[in-house]
Amino acid sequence: MLTLAPAELSFDNCMIPKSAIITYFLARELDRAVAGALLHKVEYNKRGKTFRFLFASTPKLHLLFSFAPPSFLPAAGWPDSSDTFAIWQEATPATVTAVEGDRRNRLITIELSRASEEVAPQNFRIVFELFGGQSNAFLLDASGTIVQALRVIEDKRRLRPRALYQAPPPLAEPPHSGEVLVYEDHQRRYTLRFEGDRYEVHDANSSLPLATSPLIELFHSIESLDESERQFAEVRRSWRNRINREIGRLRQLIGKLAIDLVGCASAEKYSRWGDLLMSNPQTTPRDGMVTVTDFDSGAPVEIELLPGKSVLESAASYYKTAKKLQRSKPLLTERISKARAKIDALSDAANTIDRAGSPEALSDLILALGLSAKLKRSDDDAPEQSRYYRILRSSDGEKILIGKNSEGNDELTFKVARSYDLWFHAQQVPGSHVILVRPDKNRQPSRRSIEEAAAVAAFYSEMRKVTQVPVIYTERRYVRKMRKGAPGQVTYQNVKSLFIDPALPPTAKRDD
Repeated sequence: MLTLAPAELSFDNCMIPKSAIITYFLARELDRAVAGALLHKVEYNKRGKTFRFLFASTPKLHLLFSFAPPSFLPAAGWPDSSDTFAIWQEATPATVTAVEGDRRNRLITIELSRASEEVAPQNFRIVFELFGGQSNAFLLDASGTIVQALRVIEDKRRLRPRALYQAPPPLAEPPHSGEVLVYEDHQRRYTLRFEGDRYEVHDANSSLPLATSPLIELFHSIESLDESERQFAEVRRSWRNRINREIGRLRQLIGKLAIDLVGCASAEKYSRWGDLLMSNPQTTPRDGMVTVTDFDSGAPVEIELLPGKSVLESAASYYKTAKKLQRSKPLLTERISKARAKIDALSDAANTIDRAGSPEALSDLILALGLSAKLKRSDDDAPEQSRYYRILRSSDGEKILIGKNSEGNDELTFKVARSYDLWFHAQQVPGSHVILVRPDKNRQPSRRSIEEAAAVAAFYSEMRKVTQVPVIYTERRYVRKMRKGAPGQVTYQNVKSLFIDPALPPTAKRDD
């Protein structure tokens, strides 16, 4: 399998073949890969807004096809189908009889034959028009009539369902031999050299041709590297967020310390009050106040006695407060200075993390900067052990927290969960509070994690042995303690509900 060194890659360079000759040879590779295989299903991925063509070949293969950004990417294996729905069901499953390209156009055609016990085999054809922003895919019947189009393009051909498909005008006849650019970035350059129907993909940094299916493997490698880059960017973003949260916490701390520091200026006033009260122990209080004469100015001064205390006892308390404030002033000043220094260090660390060019470099930086020790627990990292709640992980790796008892329900819902985390409970029956920890307030958990958290709420309820349990869920901010209610009793608003069978996530990892 072709591998690429880490580089700043852009799919804009390779998502759609840039020439008819590349498209033609890519079609030949696809024909070798899937001819005789089963087109198992065509899916639309709602999250990525991509169409996926799943081939039951050996090994399995799928095509990703989308318009934003334009892409036509063959890749190994089948992706997870939990976030998709099937389309073009009238033509699948069907056997691939051939995949063809056109030297004079950027078209790839997949011929299909669908067997049926009731009627004769039905023939279909998928035509991919790989024209960048004007890309499209059509499902045609045996007569060439359009059954479905993934996108209706406004052009002179007026291609609509039930209309006869018309191929776009051919391009100029390609040369018999030559070399065309397949992909290029600041580190790599791949070209396709061809003569007649023979071709090779070459790396500009090597004299050797690449692989047996060089175009498919090149595109697959770039796709895999892009996914690695996305994951790396997510890890780097997570660390930046943790740093920013810690900086925000430190700034709030500095604000509170600054208020306390201002309060230290009252030390002299409390000490003076203590002196005046000690000099006038026989003064008769009135409505909790005493009036004494100032030593220096001779003016009367009103001093409030502390509740339940005599003149001398109040004087002693004012002395104690004055000494405490005097001792606190240098400590507060030092804490503010240290917090500001830590903010500066964390800001530098954030800038350094932004410059990390690889996961290995990032790990080295985290270790060198000691960030794991410097940072408080990330908001999306619940403690791994707790006597109040259980910890599971969904199939997508998201944390699910389950209260162990009434006290644990209260602790989990009102002290651990954040306002934007999702709260679940089996409807109208006793059971555990369940929290699905969201990645952050701007990102929703996956639909599969929501369903698994609901199944967990049903599992940890009195409806465990019942099927299709009604479960409600809402953001934690809409859950309130019931006034004068027992621990774990709450009221809620803005709930959604679903019916689900009680279960633990199939791939959940018990952390406790």
